[in-house]
Amino acid sequence: MGASRRGYLISEQIASELTNHGLFTVPDFAAVGIDDRVTLTGPSVESEDAESETAEPEATTGQAEPRTTGAPAPATTSGDEEEDKGEPIQGQTVGNLPSALRGVVSVTSSANFKEAFTKMQLNGYSQLPVLDGTRNLQGAITWESIAQARYKDSRAPFSQAIVKAHDVSYADHLIDVLSYLEQYGFLLVRDQTKQIAGIITIADVAAEYGATARPFPLIGDLDRQLRRVIAEGLDLQEVITLCDPDKLRNITSFGQMSYGDYQRVLSNQQQWDKLGWPLDRKSFVAASTSCARSATS
Repeated sequence: MGASRRGYLISEQIASELTNHGLFTVPDFAAVGIDDRVTLTGPSVESEDAESETAEPEATTGQAEPRTTGAPAPATTSGDEEEDKGEPIQGQTVGNLPSALRGVVSVTSSANFKEAFTKMQLNGYSQLPVLDGTRNLQGAITWESIAQARYKDSRAPFSQAIVKAHDVSYADHLIDVLSYLEQYGFLLVRDQTKQIAGIITIADVAAEYGATARPFPLIGDLDRQLRRVIAEGLDLQEVITLCDPDKLRNITSFGQMSYGDYQRVLSNQQQWDKLGWPLDRKSFVAASTSCARSATS
């Protein structure tokens, strides 16, 4: 498709192509991170036969079909839904966090403190899920629960340190589970087969927020620096001539310049020479343009 990033428009295009070819992904590609692996598959023979036996031409049930891919619900062409056609349907999901489906280090309910200590220290973890089978979540062991159990009874068995653990689906909206994450500190994640496939913590959400939000203050800093350099080194009237030649924007000061205006000014060889920078103009302009696009994509 020639895309370098996966925005919601690209996701919709992929989902449409999958639907057109009768395909879907497991897990839902839109509910996991861009580097996570998904399986491309189609409807089973049994489901196709059942559909052909029960389908009635001209008949409608009024019920929406369940989503099996990252595609939005079938589009309509009436009312407010048509007006919102270009808006993204699905927000960020639990599965979009890198750790959500990357596997877990766990212990069984028959483990001992020494095994839990070793696994937690080797991996730098503050907690471990207690699993008797990939789907059978018994609870969790944490440094806090160990300390409390041992404080009450120095001979406490391992089972006394197991506390309740909470799990969510990889397809749950991230914003819907934040309150639980804040309350419990961590959540186990189930994949499309209901197996415990990962764990998310407050640190994971903070890291994701930082990766998403960090470009914006950086672009703000770059904006201020470029405005200062242009204001100190160039003539205002010459800048206005370049940025507002038709006088339609009524620019009267450097403070009214946009990021696009900086690009126009810096792209002008005469103005660039006046700044006296020992840099290649085209490379600098290309890099600053790329930064702005990355922050807004």
